[in-house]
Amino acid sequence: MFGWLAPLRIGERARCSTVSSRWLHIAPGALAHHLPALGCTLYLPPREAMTPLGALPYGVVGEQAELTPLLSVSRLRHATVVSRDGPREWIDCINAHGQRQARLYLLPDTDYLAWDALLAQAQPCAGRERHPQVPELHLAPARLTCFMLRHLAGLACLSARAPCRMSALGNGVAQEIARLEATSH
Repeated sequence: MFGWLAPLRIGERARCSTVSSRWLHIAPGALAHHLPALGCTLYLPPREAMTPLGALPYGVVGEQAELTPLLSVSRLRHATVVSRDGPREWIDCINAHGQRQARLYLLPDTDYLAWDALLAQAQPCAGRERHPQVPELHLAPARLTCFMLRHLAGLACLSARAPCRMSALGNGVAQEIARLEATSH
Protein backbone atom coordinates (compact mmCIF):
# COMPACT_ATOMS: atom_id res chain seq x y z
CA MET A 1 0.00 0.00 0.00
CA PHE A 2 1.29 3.43 -0.87
CA GLY A 3 1.25 6.25 1.62
CA TRP A 4 1.74 9.96 1.17
CA LEU A 5 0.31 11.41 -1.96
CA ALA A 6 1.24 13.72 -4.75
CA PRO A 7 -0.85 15.38 -7.41
CA LEU A 8 -1.31 13.99 -10.89
CA ARG A 9 0.89 16.70 -12.39
CA ILE A 10 3.82 17.03 -10.08
CA GLY A 11 6.15 18.79 -12.47
CA GLU A 12 9.80 17.93 -12.70
CA ARG A 13 9.77 15.89 -9.49
CA ALA A 14 8.00 12.91 -11.07
CA ARG A 15 8.56 13.19 -14.80
CA CYS A 16 10.30 9.81 -14.70
CA SER A 17 7.53 8.29 -12.53
CA THR A 18 4.45 6.63 -13.94
CA VAL A 19 1.05 7.23 -12.38
CA SER A 20 -0.72 3.94 -11.78
CA SER A 21 -4.49 4.12 -11.49
CA ARG A 22 -7.59 1.99 -11.28
CA TRP A 23 -11.22 2.90 -11.80
CA LEU A 24 -13.93 1.93 -9.32
CA HIS A 25 -17.72 2.31 -9.05
CA ILE A 26 -19.14 3.56 -5.75
CA ALA A 27 -22.54 4.79 -4.64
CA PRO A 28 -22.53 8.37 -3.30
CA GLY A 29 -24.12 7.26 -0.03
CA ALA A 30 -21.43 4.61 0.47
CA LEU A 31 -18.72 7.22 -0.15
CA ALA A 32 -20.31 9.59 2.36
CA HIS A 33 -20.51 6.84 4.99
CA HIS A 34 -16.82 5.89 4.57
CA LEU A 35 -15.32 9.40 4.55
CA PRO A 36 -15.50 10.07 8.33
CA ALA A 37 -13.42 7.00 9.14
CA LEU A 38 -10.49 8.38 7.14
CA GLY A 39 -9.55 10.96 9.73
CA CYS A 40 -7.48 13.75 8.27
CA THR A 41 -7.22 14.03 4.48
CA LEU A 42 -6.30 16.79 2.06
CA TYR A 43 -9.52 17.74 0.24
CA LEU A 44 -9.73 19.70 -3.02
CA PRO A 45 -13.32 20.51 -4.04
CA PRO A 46 -14.11 22.12 -7.40
CA ARG A 47 -13.89 25.91 -7.57
CA GLU A 48 -17.54 26.02 -8.56
CA ALA A 49 -20.01 23.34 -7.49
CA MET A 50 -21.77 22.03 -10.59
CA THR A 51 -23.92 19.33 -9.01
CA PRO A 52 -27.49 19.33 -10.34
CA LEU A 53 -29.98 18.81 -7.55
CA GLY A 54 -31.53 15.81 -9.32
CA ALA A 55 -28.18 14.03 -9.12
CA LEU A 56 -27.99 14.01 -5.33
CA PRO A 57 -28.59 10.72 -3.50
CA TYR A 58 -31.73 10.20 -1.50
CA GLY A 59 -31.19 10.48 2.24
CA VAL A 60 -27.77 12.18 2.24
CA VAL A 61 -27.13 15.93 2.40
CA GLY A 62 -24.01 18.05 2.55
CA GLU A 63 -23.98 20.56 5.38
CA GLN A 64 -21.45 22.77 3.55
CA ALA A 65 -21.61 23.75 -0.12
CA GLU A 66 -18.09 22.46 -0.83
CA LEU A 67 -19.21 18.94 0.15
CA THR A 68 -22.18 18.77 -2.24
CA PRO A 69 -20.05 17.60 -5.22
CA LEU A 70 -19.12 14.46 -3.24
CA LEU A 71 -22.79 13.50 -3.20
CA SER A 72 -22.88 13.08 -6.99
CA VAL A 73 -19.86 10.78 -7.23
CA SER A 74 -20.36 7.47 -9.01
CA ARG A 75 -16.74 6.52 -9.82
CA LEU A 76 -13.36 6.83 -8.18
CA ARG A 77 -9.99 7.01 -9.86
CA HIS A 78 -7.53 5.65 -7.32
CA ALA A 79 -4.04 6.79 -8.33
CA THR A 80 -0.54 6.18 -7.02
CA VAL A 81 2.91 7.38 -8.01
CA VAL A 82 6.39 7.05 -6.63
CA SER A 83 8.25 10.35 -6.80
CA ARG A 84 11.57 11.52 -5.43
CA ASP A 85 9.67 12.43 -2.26
CA GLY A 86 8.34 8.89 -1.87
CA PRO A 87 5.06 7.15 -2.65
CA ARG A 88 1.95 9.31 -3.11
CA GLU A 89 -1.71 8.28 -3.30
CA TRP A 90 -4.99 10.07 -4.09
CA ILE A 91 -8.56 9.54 -5.22
CA ASP A 92 -10.30 11.56 -7.93
CA CYS A 93 -14.06 11.60 -7.38
CA ILE A 94 -15.96 11.45 -10.71
CA ASN A 95 -19.69 11.94 -11.34
CA ALA A 96 -21.88 9.97 -13.78
CA HIS A 97 -21.15 12.57 -16.52
CA GLY A 98 -17.40 11.96 -16.25
CA GLN A 99 -16.67 15.26 -14.46
CA ARG A 100 -14.17 15.31 -11.62
CA GLN A 101 -15.97 16.52 -8.51
CA ALA A 102 -13.12 16.50 -6.00
CA ARG A 103 -9.75 15.02 -5.11
CA LEU A 104 -8.77 13.41 -1.80
CA TYR A 105 -5.18 12.80 -0.73
CA LEU A 106 -3.95 10.18 1.68
CA LEU A 107 -1.70 11.75 4.31
CA PRO A 108 0.53 10.22 6.98
CA ASP A 109 -2.20 11.09 9.51
CA THR A 110 -5.01 9.45 7.49
CA ASP A 111 -6.30 6.10 8.74
CA TYR A 112 -4.78 3.71 6.19
CA LEU A 113 -7.17 0.88 7.10
CA ALA A 114 -10.18 3.14 6.55
CA TRP A 115 -8.68 4.26 3.20
CA ASP A 116 -8.37 0.61 2.16
CA ALA A 117 -11.91 -0.12 3.40
CA LEU A 118 -13.27 2.75 1.27
CA LEU A 119 -11.50 1.38 -1.80
CA ALA A 120 -12.65 -2.18 -0.99
CA GLN A 121 -16.26 -0.94 -0.83
CA ALA A 122 -16.04 0.16 -4.47
CA GLN A 123 -16.37 -2.24 -7.41
CA PRO A 124 -13.84 -2.33 -10.28
CA CYS A 125 -15.02 -0.75 -13.52
CA ALA A 126 -15.13 -3.03 -16.54
CA GLY A 127 -14.31 -2.56 -20.22
CA ARG A 128 -14.52 0.98 -21.62
CA GLU A 129 -15.37 2.37 -18.19
CA ARG A 130 -11.84 1.70 -16.99
CA HIS A 131 -10.25 4.74 -18.61
CA PRO A 132 -12.87 7.40 -19.31
CA GLN A 133 -11.67 10.80 -20.47
CA VAL A 134 -12.09 13.12 -17.52
CA PRO A 135 -12.14 16.79 -18.50
CA GLU A 136 -9.90 19.01 -16.44
CA LEU A 137 -11.75 20.76 -13.65
CA HIS A 138 -10.16 23.58 -11.71
CA LEU A 139 -10.02 22.68 -8.09
CA ALA A 140 -10.27 25.03 -5.14
CA PRO A 141 -7.26 25.37 -2.84
CA ALA A 142 -6.44 22.27 -0.82
CA ARG A 143 -7.59 22.13 2.76
CA LEU A 144 -6.96 19.71 5.58
CA THR A 145 -10.29 18.08 6.32
CA CYS A 146 -11.87 15.62 8.71
CA PHE A 147 -15.28 14.47 7.48
CA MET A 148 -18.16 13.83 9.85
CA LEU A 149 -21.52 12.13 9.32
CA ARG A 150 -24.41 12.56 11.66
CA HIS A 151 -27.97 11.36 11.38
CA LEU A 152 -30.81 13.82 11.73
CA ALA A 153 -34.49 13.08 11.08
CA GLY A 154 -33.75 10.19 8.75
CA LEU A 155 -31.04 12.04 6.83
CA ALA A 156 -27.33 11.40 6.82
CA CYS A 157 -25.66 14.83 7.09
CA LEU A 158 -22.10 15.02 5.75
CA SER A 159 -20.00 17.82 7.20
CA ALA A 160 -16.32 18.66 7.54
CA ARG A 161 -14.03 20.41 9.96
CA ALA A 162 -10.36 21.24 10.19
CA PRO A 163 -8.35 18.56 12.03
CA CYS A 164 -7.64 19.11 15.70
CA ARG A 165 -4.07 17.84 15.50
CA MET A 166 -1.61 16.94 12.78
CA SER A 167 1.85 15.43 12.97
CA ALA A 168 4.81 17.48 11.74
CA LEU A 169 5.28 14.96 8.93
CA GLY A 170 1.60 15.15 7.97
CA ASN A 171 1.70 18.95 7.92
CA GLY A 172 4.82 18.96 5.76
CA VAL A 173 3.41 16.47 3.25
CA ALA A 174 0.09 18.34 3.09
CA GLN A 175 1.83 21.69 2.50
CA GLU A 176 3.97 20.22 -0.29
CA ILE A 177 0.97 18.64 -2.03
CA ALA A 178 -1.04 21.85 -1.70
CA ARG A 179 1.84 23.83 -3.17
CA LEU A 180 2.21 21.43 -6.09
CA GLU A 181 -1.54 21.37 -6.72
CA ALA A 182 -1.68 25.17 -6.74
CA THR A 183 1.07 25.37 -9.36
CA SER A 184 -0.46 22.66 -11.58
CA HIS A 185 -3.71 24.55 -12.29
